[in-house]
Amino acid sequence: MLEDNILNSKQIAQLKTTATIDSNENTHPIIFISELGLQSDTKPSYSLTIDQLTRWLAKKTSQDYFRIDPLKIDVGKVTSVVSLAYANKLKILPINVTKSTLTIATCEPFNSSWVNELERITRRQIKRVIINPRDLERYLAEFYGVSCSLIGAVSESSNK
Repeated sequence: MLEDNILNSKQIAQLKTTATIDSNENTHPIIFISELGLQSDTKPSYSLTIDQLTRWLAKKTSQDYFRIDPLKIDVGKVTSVVSLAYANKLKILPINVTKSTLTIATCEPFNSSWVNELERITRRQIKRVIINPRDLERYLAEFYGVSCSLIGAVSESSNK
């Protein structure tokens, strides 16, 4: 961020101090930084919101930024590919499935240890996209909650 003039050295020092005081290992760095209400060190400056920081991270890691539109996702299809436990553990969210490709949203672009295994298991090429960590948490709960409800409803109607 310093290199890209997003933050200056004074802001970086403030981040380090604040991170030491408010140490919470479970808070994603993007959430942590966005909640500080900082402005970029660019001219003109802009608010370092969770979306701005996620877009920067996607660009920095040469991955696509993705904004989820839940109405455009086949929830039943994407949640059948990966279990909730697996998705939670790896902080991934399947968002599209085709015959040959599985698109996975993540907020952890540097963790790719799961890609080869998931390609082998699903027999599909993995395409990764970056989403903000709050959306990942939200849609993991929503998509898998809807999926469980649908399975329960189908099961209940077939028992009648």
